[in-house]
Amino acid sequence: MSQELSSSSLDQRARRIVAWVAALNLIGFFGEFIIASIIGSASLFADAADFLEDFSH
Repeated sequence: MSQELSSSSLDQRARRIVAWVAALNLIGFFGEFIIASIIGSASLFADAADFLEDFSH
């Protein structure tokens, strides 16, 4: 038996997935930013900025 999903339920599911991925990117940004601040790593600051850029898209 095949279960079809309506367009609106697919949209809601996609939005939920995108929200989770955005939240994970934001968590990654804060985590790397804090660690970069503690150890003074320029490369971690750059990677944290990349996480923030990914979040903004």
